Amino acid sequence: MENILEIISEKLIKGEGEEAEKLTKEALNKGITPKDILTDSLLKGMTKAGEMFKEKTLTMYDVLEAAKTMEKSVKILKPLLKDGDMIKKGKILTGSVQGDFHDIGKNLCILMLESNGFQVIDMGVDVPQEKIEEYIKKYSPDILMLSAMIAPTMEVMKMTVKYLRDKGVIENLKIMVGGAPLTEEIAVSMGTHYSADAVSAVEVARKLLNI
Repeated sequence: MENILEIISEKLIKGEGEEAEKLTKEALNKGITPKDILTDSLLKGMTKAGEMFKEKTLTMYDVLEAAKTMEKSVKILKPLLKDGDMIKKGKILTGSVQGDFHDIGKNLCILMLESNGFQVIDMGVDVPQEKIEEYIKKYSPDILMLSAMIAPTMEVMKMTVKYLRDKGVIENLKIMVGGAPLTEEIAVSMGTHYSADAVSAVEVARKLLNI
């Protein structure tokens, strides 16, 4: 049991999707539960991939390929998982602020966060502050993750955070921000938490939720 789960993790880290899918089916045929494959193989593999990126033994491209590989195996497991088997580490609401139509970085973060067990609700791009307020009230997320990829929309982000704070809807909410013009210093000045890339988004989310 341990051996095949370890092999699946290795295939995931290498981004070998077809092999991972094949071994996932083989593990199921051997009687290993979908939950065990998910938690003891796939999620562990993604965690290891993130650590290897931090150690600079994997590139961002490698990590994203690992995440795509995990998606393929999870697609096999999903119909077989029982209620509660899909462990969600926290609920994250994300979107690009008003005036910003860039979504590649945001979508990469979503892929990484979901691959690491987080539930992500995507508001899309060009999201007005009033719409963000509505989403927060509707979904009660643990973390709000905002993206701004150009300097003008970074200023919009600052105004958006202030608006939400004035409205009293983020008092108990952690806010993560990211994008090309952002820095740790700018994030702190807004009372938010900085994420430099898709891998660090997972690390920051875990830290904010004490996971």
